[in-house]
Amino acid sequence: MKKDTIFSLVTIALLVVRKGFAEIRLELPELLLNSSHPAKEEDTPVPDYIEGIWPPEFPADDNMWKDFVCKGDNLMKAMQASDANAGQLFSSGLLSAQSVWMSSDALATWGWHLYRGDDSLKVNFLEDGDEPGHSLRAALAALGLPNMPSRDASIGLEVARVDHFDDHMSKPIDEQTYTVGEKVYRATGASLKITINTGVGAIIRLELKSPEFAGREDRTPPIDKSGMPGLQRASDIM
Repeated sequence: MKKDTIFSLVTIALLVVRKGFAEIRLELPELLLNSSHPAKEEDTPVPDYIEGIWPPEFPADDNMWKDFVCKGDNLMKAMQASDANAGQLFSSGLLSAQSVWMSSDALATWGWHLYRGDDSLKVNFLEDGDEPGHSLRAALAALGLPNMPSRDASIGLEVARVDHFDDHMSKPIDEQTYTVGEKVYRATGASLKITINTGVGAIIRLELKSPEFAGREDRTPPIDKSGMPGLQRASDIM
């Protein structure tokens, strides 16, 4: 995927926040396709976006491009719609576009661990240098955002990571569990890295390994959908 395409997607995500829709959690991949381009079985699936790298074996083809254009069109419609009408743009036809998870306590309940102010969370938002960069200089400048990491989100870009496992536990991830109600769940090994700026008002997803992907590909034995955490959508966590 071209860098200017990534810039556009990031810009749209930031505009949602800057236009006052911070409470409307829109998950772009779940928005319905525009009727001018109905979903087809042969459409190229979008691979998980891991560690800030678009896998070279999955270049964006015409079908994928059309899918993102249509989803972007529906995102713009959702930004201008009422909460109820925006919810109908989701593939599951939600009654509301707002997240049902309104308390951060739900993170711990469902086995998520939040890390902030950690030296391991260093991120280069600009071009490649001593560390691989995200090449976000143009997008950040256009939105009036700082481009340097900071532990103070009001003046810079604070980086946080949310893992669906305990990084400080000696047990391997395959043996880590948590309990909700009377059911015991396994840690999936999922991880989400975001950056936040409260001065302007922005939240950017940098890296994502989803619970479904991690549970299926990384765990032994694999974790099926019945073992997924109730809180798993990236937009709900953000």
